[in-house]
Amino acid sequence: MVLPSSTDVTLNVNDFLSEQEYDRKKAGIISRVVNTPIEVDYQRDLNCAYELNDKVTGKRSGFKVIKAKPKLKGIDGNTAMNHELAHVLFDSFDPKALQTLKDWAFQWGAENSNEYRRAFNIYHTAMNVIEDQRIESLWGKIYLGNFRDFQRVRKKLGKELTFIDHPSAVLLAERFFRPDLVTPSKYAHVAPFIHDVEGKDLKATMIVMNRIKQYLDDKIKDMEKDAEEYKDQSDKYNKCSSDVSDSSDEEQRARRVKERDFEYDKVKTMNKEISKDNNPVQIERRATPRLSKHAQNAESLYGLEDLGAGKYEEALEEEQENAQQKLQAIKQSMEGSDMVKVPSYIRDKPVDKTGGFKPVIDNHIVAQFKRLLRSFKEKTHEDASDEGYDLDIGEYINMKANGYGDCFIEDKDTNGLSIMLSIDGSGSMRDHNPMVANMVATMQEATKDQKDIEIKTMVWSSDRTGNVAIQRYESEDIKYLPTQRGGYTPTHFGIEAGSRELAKMNGRRKLLIVITDGFPNYHNNGTKVRTDATVSATIKAYKKSMRTTPNIAIVGVGFLNVEYMRRMFGNKYISCRSMKEVGHFMTTTLSREIVRVMKR
Repeated sequence: MVLPSSTDVTLNVNDFLSEQEYDRKKAGIISRVVNTPIEVDYQRDLNCAYELNDKVTGKRSGFKVIKAKPKLKGIDGNTAMNHELAHVLFDSFDPKALQTLKDWAFQWGAENSNEYRRAFNIYHTAMNVIEDQRIESLWGKIYLGNFRDFQRVRKKLGKELTFIDHPSAVLLAERFFRPDLVTPSKYAHVAPFIHDVEGKDLKATMIVMNRIKQYLDDKIKDMEKDAEEYKDQSDKYNKCSSDVSDSSDEEQRARRVKERDFEYDKVKTMNKEISKDNNPVQIERRATPRLSKHAQNAESLYGLEDLGAGKYEEALEEEQENAQQKLQAIKQSMEGSDMVKVPSYIRDKPVDKTGGFKPVIDNHIVAQFKRLLRSFKEKTHEDASDEGYDLDIGEYINMKANGYGDCFIEDKDTNGLSIMLSIDGSGSMRDHNPMVANMVATMQEATKDQKDIEIKTMVWSSDRTGNVAIQRYESEDIKYLPTQRGGYTPTHFGIEAGSRELAKMNGRRKLLIVITDGFPNYHNNGTKVRTDATVSATIKAYKKSMRTTPNIAIVGVGFLNVEYMRRMFGNKYISCRSMKEVGHFMTTTLSREIVRVMKR
């Protein structure tokens, strides 16, 4: 039998969900949180989300999320989907907000008049820009990775912006990291207000809108004046056109054609400027959210008192508290029975604490290790982790989509290094476990005074039916490792389980070390699985884990076929057949890995 190598095994579409399946799983997760159906569709040139209404009652019946396909320039598909789902999760579709904008627009003209539509569009455009900032900040507070993705996309889109002297354009320039487009505007003082909604509930957007309404009203007045001037100019052009038609004299006709063309150029220029004012955020390409029919009444408005009239800061503080409560409610919603359960064939097995073995700590290695850690101890990084909550939405989505994973983060210092030791617990490891115990004990001794470094140890094996057992070793339990009874070697599981356990740990930097003594072997329902199949499954598990945990070391103990193990794992495989080689591994290969991880 010819066994596969790493280059023989590739991940294909069957190993992962399709983009559409993944999108729908994401939407399904958020749907269960908000207890409302979410449809996913794909259209050209559009990313948006909007409310669906029942045709009979007019009440909300669900949401629709539309994702651009092909993707829009500068916006990757995953970030686009996260952004639109954030609108749903953090309730951008409050009918009171849109009804309040309608009420403001009524002050400028009757419904559906040009004056009304102009005013509503100005209010609504500004609200959309501010609301985008709010929902991204909230999503980012519970999943920092997405927050950085949002920032990356905003910076990229910001390069496309040009100067437009408009309040919404100024807000967008501030949002897209273009201060050079903010400063020249007469509305530059409006820009900082967009940050006042960060980390706050929906009403904060309307509180800020009420605060900047006077500047939006000034723009409406300017646009009305421009509209009147445009009408006058159009009238002049129409008169000139009429004069050309009435001209019989050739010389007179030529003069009037010249006058007409001159007036036309003025109309054209004015129209261009008015178009920019009417659509100052072209690159957003967003649909206008629909107002629910059940909100069409005067009682569904935010009053001045609701919007913090005279107590702006206090009103915003209240919305920050409301947002924190909502985030906690989201966590609680996701903690319910809907969580993916640990498969029944995986069980935790207690450590047998009979007998015992006193591990030998190599003090020379400890001293070298400590010198390394003192040299490369991670410096404090500015990060938003102190703003995080217990639920990691992004990891929850990944867990649900993939069928496994962990999604909760603890409110602890996360600026350290986490090391997960995932150890083969098969029967053949019995002869090597004293050396492994010495290795683990030495590593623990070297790091025990380093508060920024966390080490955890797990041991795994399987029986003839395919059941997998996991033992979790505290530092004081390592002395019992040599006395444990073994089973088979489901290395694919050891890699996957180690990666999952590592994801739970608090360090921002992560390192997975898998320790094994032989080829993967696995039995299912009393029948041995072919070695080529278990090897292939192991390589796939390794490659999948590399996508989320790129810092992996596979340590082989005992007298293995080193050449073939390296065909499976490449330069990530290190052979340690004696304590001398273990020392060399810890002071060279492992040291380099730690330095590389801590420098990232």
